[in-house]
Amino acid sequence: LFATTEIERSCFNDALGIAVTLRRRQGDLVAAEELRQLGHAHGRAATRWRTHAQTPRVFWPELEASAWWRPERFGVTEALSAAWRRGDVASDLRGVQRAAEAEAFARI
Repeated sequence: LFATTEIERSCFNDALGIAVTLRRRQGDLVAAEELRQLGHAHGRAATRWRTHAQTPRVFWPELEASAWWRPERFGVTEALSAAWRRGDVASDLRGVQRAAEAEAFARI
């Protein structure tokens, strides 16, 4: 069994992704790359990974993979940064903590 979408059952995609991760964690990058190439060679499975560090269950080539993203690519980051600087985030977290404590106290 192999998957071409996230909702499909798969043995091939899952087992191969796990094997690549295991080899990578063991420091055997040559074996990890060989396994990646095996997935890439499959005729129909969505395992055409570009690197052994990128092994999602179903690979979508149009999605960019990046370990870190530049904040300016997302409009919400400036609003969140400004809220952090003003102390709004800390204030909200204190409110959540108070509500959790009140709920815990009410159960006593």
